[in-house]
Amino acid sequence: MSAFINVLQYWPLLLSGLAVTVVLAVISIVGGMALGILAGSGLVSNSRIVRVIASVYTSIFRGSPLLIQLFMIYLGLAYLGVNMSVYTAAGIGFVLYTGAYVAEIIRAGVNALEVGQFEAAESLAFNRFTTMVRVILPQVLKNSAPTLASFLLGVVKDTSLASILGFVDLTQQGQAIIALTNEPFQTLLVVAVLYFVICFPISRFADRLDRKVAA
Repeated sequence: MSAFINVLQYWPLLLSGLAVTVVLAVISIVGGMALGILAGSGLVSNSRIVRVIASVYTSIFRGSPLLIQLFMIYLGLAYLGVNMSVYTAAGIGFVLYTGAYVAEIIRAGVNALEVGQFEAAESLAFNRFTTMVRVILPQVLKNSAPTLASFLLGVVKDTSLASILGFVDLTQQGQAIIALTNEPFQTLLVVAVLYFVICFPISRFADRLDRKVAA
């Protein structure tokens, strides 16, 4: 018990790390959703050039490890003379990573719809953009909501990888507390509980969406 008390006396560090983790998760989800919807629309575009650009982007970020992507954005771009803070690099990395997977979910959702949806929109004189915004995307987002929620839950947990770059999030603060207290088990248990506090409501929300869509 005294070991836990020893760890919890550093609660300002834990709360600081928790806040940074939540901010990175929100940036990843909001930015990744916006980019993913844009890229997903590009994957089903009538323009071959747009489809190729969207396909190259999603292939790169879905086909390589997230950790390598983070290193390439932070250290690789610095090697080329593009310097940025670890916070900016982590934010950009997670938005690009999240956007690529959301784009594929959007593409699969669009392809699952009946072709008649597009034909009906054309009969109403809707152009491609209006058709996507007013007809297709609302249905895709509704049908894909459980899948999106489950994936975004994974993104929240993956934010711990940013600590390897020196990003001072909850995981990094946990490592600092371990160095101060020499209590690795108790510290990691507290960190795990805090991650659970973030992820559990999202997990429950995903379950509810799954049941609602399946009903």
